[in-house]
Amino acid sequence: MKRLLTIIAIVAQLPLTLSCGGKKGLRAATTPAEQDYLKAVRLQDDRQYELAIDAFRDVKSKYPYSQFAALAELGIADTYFRHHLFVEAIDAYREFNKLHPKHDKIPSSYYQIATCYRLETPGAIDRDLSNAQSAISAYQYYIKRFPNDPQSKEAVKYRDQLGRKINQHDLYVAKFYIKRKKFKASQRRLTAIMKRSPIGSLREETLFLLGKSYAYLGDRDLANDSFSELKNDFPKSGYNATIDDVLSRGQRWADGQAQKTAKRTPADGEPSETKDR
Repeated sequence: MKRLLTIIAIVAQLPLTLSCGGKKGLRAATTPAEQDYLKAVRLQDDRQYELAIDAFRDVKSKYPYSQFAALAELGIADTYFRHHLFVEAIDAYREFNKLHPKHDKIPSSYYQIATCYRLETPGAIDRDLSNAQSAISAYQYYIKRFPNDPQSKEAVKYRDQLGRKINQHDLYVAKFYIKRKKFKASQRRLTAIMKRSPIGSLREETLFLLGKSYAYLGDRDLANDSFSELKNDFPKSGYNATIDDVLSRGQRWADGQAQKTAKRTPADGEPSETKDR
C-alpha cells in the first residue's frame, strides 16, 4: 500500500496536458490510462507477476502516446526484477533505455541493470563469475554517467565488493594451478589480480605466489621483483622467511624442466601446457 501511494504521488506530479478544447489545464485526477497503469501496479505489489506484465503491456498497447506507456515499459522491467527473472529484466531495462534516453528514470534503469548482474553472481568464489564482471562494468558506467545520482555511493560499494570477489576467485584458481605445477597459468591469474590493485592480506598472498610462480618458471629477476615488493609492503609477513627456500626450489624445478625439454624429441614430445582461458 505504501508503494502504491508513492506511485500515485509521482503520477500526480506528471506534466500538464492539453484539454480537448486546446486550452492548457490540469490533467484530470484519473484517466483510463492512469487507472489501467495503477491496476498493473497493484498486481505487481500483490506478486501476481504474470498478470502484472500483461496489464503493463495492455497500457503500452492501448495508450502508446501517453506518458504511462513509458512508465508501463519500466513497470515490465521492474516486475521481472521483483520476480527474480534477471535476464529478462536486463533486456527490458535496456529496451527502456533505448526508447527513452532522456526519461527521468534512466539513471535508476541503468542502476537496476548492474544490480541484476550482481544478483545473478554466485556466492561461492569457485564458480563462474562472469556476471560479476558484467556487474562491475555496468556499475562503473552508471557511476561515470550519473555521479550525482542518489544511488551512486551504493554503486561504488557494490562495485568494490565485486572487484574483491573476482580477485579472490582468481587467487583460488591460481592456487589450483600451482598445485598442479601449471606455473605459467598461475602467473597470468596473479598478474591480473595485481593489475586491479588489491589491498591487505590478498595483496600479500598474491605477491608471494606471483614470486613463487616466476621462480618456478625460471625467471629469477621477476621473482625477486615480486618478493622485494612483498618485503617492502609487508615487512612482518610470515612469507618473507620462506623466500630463499622458494627461490632455490623454484630454480631446481625450472632447471629440471629445461633439461627435460632439451632431451625431448618430436616423436616422444608431450603437448605443451594448455593456455589458461
